[in-house]
Amino acid sequence: MKILFGQIPEIFGHFCKNFGQLCQNFGQKLKNFGHLSKMEDKSSYRPLVHQRSDQNSPKSDPNPQPKTLGS
Repeated sequence: MKILFGQIPEIFGHFCKNFGQLCQNFGQKLKNFGHLSKMEDKSSYRPLVHQRSDQNSPKSDPNPQPKTLGS
């Protein structure tokens, strides 16, 4: 009984250590995912808004290429 009782904290500590590493890895993934979503918001969201505004108003089209291709 004493041996088992002595091993319980060791096993529990080992489990907590592994669980802590899992939580740390999961936290790192969440951190990376949050960083990626921030990058996406900055790089891809704003150009999409600009493209939509350009398509809605063809008079202020900064790209003359579609006009030359169409004519």
